Amino acid sequence: MLATGVTTGTWASAQATPSQAGTCGAFSWTITSLTATSVSGSFNATCNGSVPMTGAGSATATISGSSIAWTGTATASVPGNNACAVALSGTLDVTARGNLSVSYAGTTCLGAVSGTETLSKR
Repeated sequence: MLATGVTTGTWASAQATPSQAGTCGAFSWTITSLTATSVSGSFNATCNGSVPMTGAGSATATISGSSIAWTGTATASVPGNNACAVALSGTLDVTARGNLSVSYAGTTCLGAVSGTETLSKR
């Protein structure tokens, strides 16, 4: 475990509610590698609720002081497009309750997305 409180295992959205247009939801990040300065693993999310996108990809985080910057890429499947590129990045903060507050912004084949999602250890 890092001083930040991030540990290996699966972290998922507190509620698996559908996302709204322009946002993502139902995040799940399975952290498989952890060092003093980085975190990596696989993730999935559903973006742009009006046309659900579900995909899986990889995510990495770089830890510098109290700041945790992360990036994630995936190929999602949407109606009519099985190769929808998704690229997200943002910051992670460990909350007082030990959850991860994930701020993100990025692009999908259906347009830009941004928001904040809270992940809990599963």
